[in-house]
Amino acid sequence: MTREMRKKYAPVPDSAGRMRRPAGGKDVIYLCGVIDELESIVRDIQGNLPLNTQHWINQRLLIARAKK
Repeated sequence: MTREMRKKYAPVPDSAGRMRRPAGGKDVIYLCGVIDELESIVRDIQGNLPLNTQHWINQRLLIARAKK
């Protein structure tokens, strides 16, 4: 999901040839970084959990990605 959002809000040239992000792009890119960081934290924690809990977290992450 964050990959598509990063592409959507990537800088584009304006009429003067300067590279500009679409409105709100800076905030979206920041939030994508936060999302990526949270996912990596969950994956790190997940290794220390019982298998049934690890499976539950994987399912929740897959559902969350599918919704976006």
